[in-house]
Amino acid sequence: MSESLLFLQYKLKSVEETILKLKAELEELKSASKLLEETKPKSAYKVFASKVMIELDPAKLKEFIESEIESLEMKIKALEKEREELLKEIKSLREGLGVGP
Repeated sequence: MSESLLFLQYKLKSVEETILKLKAELEELKSASKLLEETKPKSAYKVFASKVMIELDPAKLKEFIESEIESLEMKIKALEKEREELLKEIKSLREGLGVGP
């Protein structure tokens, strides 16, 4: 098997793992957004760098979460496009090498 094919397969695996990670993060943010809507708290907190917790206005936190959701959705969409491109490249390279799927 060629090094190019191995590299593309490695890159594909990395992209797929990143997509899964981002989708999990996206679901967490969507749950947090829904919770903010349902509970309508008087205050909310945001954790930075896993060490600092800051109190925020719930509306500001909701804006932040919505912005993060939008950003993650765009990243996931770009990575899914990259995954499709990689799959096409892998298929083409395999056909050129006479290697099965």
